[in-house]
Parts: sequence; structure tokens; C-alpha cells
Amino acid sequence: MSQSANVTSVEAVKDLRQAMVKFCETVEAGLCANEMESRRMYYWLTSEQPNHWAHELRERQEELVQAQTDLHRLKLQRAQGMTVDDIQQKKMVERAKARVEEAEEKLEKVQHWSRVVQRAIDEYESHARALSDLVEGNPPQSIVFLDRVIASLDAYMELTAPQHRETPATASTSPAAPATDAAKPT
Repeated sequence: MSQSANVTSVEAVKDLRQAMVKFCETVEAGLCANEMESRRMYYWLTSEQPNHWAHELRERQEELVQAQTDLHRLKLQRAQGMTVDDIQQKKMVERAKARVEEAEEKLEKVQHWSRVVQRAIDEYESHARALSDLVEGNPPQSIVFLDRVIASLDAYMELTAPQHRETPATASTSPAAPATDAAKPT
């Protein structure tokens, strides 16, 4: 089954080709930028943030130990009969505990979001690969297709319609020719 197209301007197809070239270049650049940004984000989330929060957790645990040690020292002083106010030190211990809990939560969240982001990147990349297949190549397949269409249209435009010439055989049987023997009365 043949298909036909009503092409009114070969120039419009050529303009479409130029626009498609620019589109392919823009899409390729965008895909590349997205890939680089997703890699940067994933590295930040899986390397920098866990290291940061693991370090913070260690420091905050040391602060908690120090605050607890200071509170214990104050309690020993009270046991020796000294009058000491340990309310401030108890508040410092509570703040240190809260900071340790915050660092633990942040570390858990970083691990959780690392998995979520990895799944999102994998899903994005599967869709991006399909788009990339359409616009990449040298030249991309869509441009190759348009080049073939333009070449076909140019070749078609160069064709000339066949000329109808009268030959002696067609001239004697044409209806406009006068009848010779058949038209004479007998």
C-alpha cells in the first residue's frame, strides 16, 4: 500500500530539518547537563553527606561524653559537701543528647534518600536513553530521514511530465481527421 503526502513546499521541509538539527543539539546538551548534575547530586548524597554526618556524630558524641563527665564531676563535688548548681550542666547534657540524636537522624535520612535518589536516577536514565537514541548520532537518525525525504522531493521536482506527441498512426485515427472512403455516398 503506497502512501502519499501533500507537500506544498520543499523549503518548509528544509526549514524543519534545520530546526530539528538545533533541537537535537539542544536536547543532547540538556541530557548531558542533567546527567552531570544527577551524578554530582548522587556523589554529594552518597559520599559527602554520610562523611559529614558521621564526623558530626562522632564530635557530638564526644561533646555528650564531656558534658556527662562534667555533670558527674559536679555530683561528686556535691557528695563531698560542696554546694554546686548543676542545673546548667544538666541542660548542657540534654542539649548534647539532642544534638547526637539529630546527627543520627540526619545520617539515617541521608542513607534513605541515597536509595530514593538512586531509584529516581535509574528511572530518569531509562527514559533519557530513549530520547538520546532519537537525537544522538552523527547525524541523528531523524536528520538522516529528513535528508532522504528532501532528496526524494528534489528528485521528484526534477522530473518532467511526459509530452504527448502525435505520431502518424494516431493522426489517421483521430476523430478530427476527415473521413475519406467511408464518408462518400454510394
